Amino acid sequence: VLISSAEATGTDVYARLRDEDLLTTSTRPGTHRFVASSEAGAFSELGARFLGPEFGAVEYRPWDLS
Repeated sequence: VLISSAEATGTDVYARLRDEDLLTTSTRPGTHRFVASSEAGAFSELGARFLGPEFGAVEYRPWDLS
């Protein structure tokens, strides 16, 4: 059995948003917010390579493991 990690991740994210009552009912286009847990510059370069010029600023937010 092959498992698509993208599909599995999407399913898990949807379930979490649903369970936390965070799904939107808006019909307006969404916005993107990019957050990196490590060096934001490298993530920004990679994101721009895949998404092009519409890839916006990246916010650096380290993991809080406490």
